Amino acid sequence: CAEPAATNHTYSQRAYGDLAPFYNYTATLMRFIVKDVDDATITGYILLVVVASLLISAILLISCLLAFTCNFFGGDKAR
Repeated sequence: CAEPAATNHTYSQRAYGDLAPFYNYTATLMRFIVKDVDDATITGYILLVVVASLLISAILLISCLLAFTCNFFGGDKAR
């Protein structure tokens, strides 16, 4: 039986070689960003993203609950 691609060392090395420029560019970009931005700013951005995600989740949850509630209590007006 053939060896799976995930455990095939030759395939993995070839795939890494194809993606190495992307990895190197990303690592360089991250080093540049982390070097030029202080920790408080990075923490602030992370907190902003977390709070925005929670706010969007809460809005979606409330809208789904309202939609179900309105549908349960008289949403079917065709009768």
